[in-house]
Amino acid sequence: MIIRHVKIINFRGIRSLDWHIPIRFVVLVGPGDSGKTSVFEAIDVALGRQWYTPTDADFLDGNPANQILIEVTVGELPEKFFHYHGYGTCLRGWAAGVLHDEPQHGDEEVVTVRLHIDASLDPTWTLVSNRDPEGVPIRGRDRSKLGLHRLGTNVDHQLGWGRGSLLTRKSEAADDLHSVFAGVARKIRQETHTEGISGITDVIANTQRIADEIGVDITGLKAAINASDLSLGSTLLALHQADVPVKQMGLGSRRLLAIGLEMDAVAHDGIALVDEIEHGLEPYRIHTLMQRMRRLADGSHGQAFLTTHAATVICDCTVTDLHIVRNHHGAMTITQVPDTNDMRMLVRTAPEALLSRRVITCEGRTEYGMCRGLDAAWTATGKKSLAAKCCVPVEAKGNCAGSGMSRDLHSLGYQVCFFGDSDVDVNPTWTELAQIGITVIRWREPNASEHAVFTSLAWSDLMALLAEVPQADEPSYFGTIAANAHVTGANNWTAPLVTWQDSLALRSALAAMAKRAAWIKNIDMGDRIGRMAVVGMPATSLADDFRTTLERLRTWIDAA
Repeated sequence: MIIRHVKIINFRGIRSLDWHIPIRFVVLVGPGDSGKTSVFEAIDVALGRQWYTPTDADFLDGNPANQILIEVTVGELPEKFFHYHGYGTCLRGWAAGVLHDEPQHGDEEVVTVRLHIDASLDPTWTLVSNRDPEGVPIRGRDRSKLGLHRLGTNVDHQLGWGRGSLLTRKSEAADDLHSVFAGVARKIRQETHTEGISGITDVIANTQRIADEIGVDITGLKAAINASDLSLGSTLLALHQADVPVKQMGLGSRRLLAIGLEMDAVAHDGIALVDEIEHGLEPYRIHTLMQRMRRLADGSHGQAFLTTHAATVICDCTVTDLHIVRNHHGAMTITQVPDTNDMRMLVRTAPEALLSRRVITCEGRTEYGMCRGLDAAWTATGKKSLAAKCCVPVEAKGNCAGSGMSRDLHSLGYQVCFFGDSDVDVNPTWTELAQIGITVIRWREPNASEHAVFTSLAWSDLMALLAEVPQADEPSYFGTIAANAHVTGANNWTAPLVTWQDSLALRSALAAMAKRAAWIKNIDMGDRIGRMAVVGMPATSLADDFRTTLERLRTWIDAA
């Protein structure tokens, strides 16, 4: 099965959402409290088997007058689904992202499940179409045929034979678990293990197989009496490693094993939801779990939905897997990340940018390093850090890449500022970026960063900076610098740089050589420059321009 469309009105923090879903593997990314989990909750209560008991807190703004409407359109339906209670009359058509109320030739056949909740708090589930607005009631057992599974929500419960747990359902397929419990109750006075009870062995073996495949280091699994809970009404039997309950393992191991068990129960055409997939997991375990989730989507007819706040997860995704969630006073949008070279580079090199609200696209390593140094120096003076302003600087690897990346991020709802050189033409142009609402901060034209830095820093700071560039003191450079400076006699051009006398012509010559030889094109040098710029700069017109540029950057940061 596959979810094709989701519509949500007045559910929790979502006033409205109209989401067409183009692919099978969907990763939702967005700032905290944007409503990602609420989207999963809405899908779960609409398609899930269990009865849902709403409260006033489920209505938008906690107001029961805001009636809840959730519609989920599902395609690639199992043939047997149409034999239930005349559901075939509720068929609709889907083609190229468009929902047709009456199926047309070549359309995929889909159904739309509607959950409606009013002030009475009595939920109703129906299959609807424009032909039959009242719809046909659909029962929980029939909704379960649509294959939805919410994974990782009740980890410890899934690691024992409790009411409704996965291990219980699997055991019921092999034996009568009620009889097993009765047998355990009779034997509990004489035995402290359950090896002889039928219906458990196969489940243990299967659980061991899943643990091995998914990377949970656990051996000697068995079902034993849970010493911490001897009530037959709860989890009397629980997975143990030797004599230690598995639910006493670390959070990551428990969660990974539980999700692995749940995924094993998902049919090849099922739909899986996992909220905050990275929770409790190391990067290599995240990668393992992501691979299993992707197999459900890529290798069969199923679908997987994830949410994340982790850069590791984003790096494991293709660009088009990622969907950015925005919530503006309840009006939610979910937008697929465009498959452009700039966004592919961003996902691989600076995935943390997608987890922020505001992004500074830095032309290169120098500007990126400067942002880091400025941030440290500003914070030391009592200003709020970039992180506190929900702002992340990223290295764009060139003006052209920075221009395109800025445009793509802006289209996804990020507040964007470009920071870099003014010596290269780009596409889209700086004017075009400004026209769509992107702040462009550049050095005075036609300056590169090197010219801005070398003509603005205090001479002592500049010499300290060049002291960290080994090649800057190579005599082979001195003749070129002297020729470019167009001066004679003021300096001994064979002496070390630190002995040379300050002049604008010399600064310009040094800037030209620094650009040619890439003396400051690295993050560490940029960091030093950023710190120097905040601590103190000379009172010159060129320094004033440099200072004004940085003040514009700080003003943009503080505008949040």
